Amino acid sequence: MSNDNPYSSPTRSAVPPVLNPGASAGPPWFSAVAILMIVMGALGLISSLFGGLGLLTPQPPELAEVAARWFTFSVIETVYHLAVSLAILIGAVLVLRRATSGLGLLSVGSALAIPYQIISLILSVMVIDETLKAVPRTGAAGGAEEAILTATFWMSVITYSIWSIMVVAMLVIAILYLKRPDVRAHCKGPD
Repeated sequence: MSNDNPYSSPTRSAVPPVLNPGASAGPPWFSAVAILMIVMGALGLISSLFGGLGLLTPQPPELAEVAARWFTFSVIETVYHLAVSLAILIGAVLVLRRATSGLGLLSVGSALAIPYQIISLILSVMVIDETLKAVPRTGAAGGAEEAILTATFWMSVITYSIWSIMVVAMLVIAILYLKRPDVRAHCKGPD
């Protein structure tokens, strides 16, 4: 057979290899769920690290009392968040590599993150409420100042509530997905 194209390699065929149509890259959504959980773990890790830095930042005098009252909770919450985020991140990376140990680590990390997210939402609303009550009012703007603080409170509550619902939904979906037999069978790689 002659090669009419002088620019092509004589050892390479111009016909692409036939892929095995029966071969599967794994269960549907396997990589997407693992990558999404990696992102969630990384975001949680970054959030907990910045939360820890925030604990070290001096507060204005009018907010120092609120910060002191919630300091113990904030430290426990930050350490717990860090541990759960690491478990999710490492577990998701292992699952993506098809390691069996990743299934358990990601499932446990996700299960522990659900109550954390709910408790964190409730207590964060309480902290936001106390903080906004402690902000000094000048009274120069009349009722507008109070309206702005009230709007700030409710926007914070609504935003954090929506975020928490989305996080809990993704964690539940991941836990249920990881229990599927085809996913468990796919994760039979080396640990």
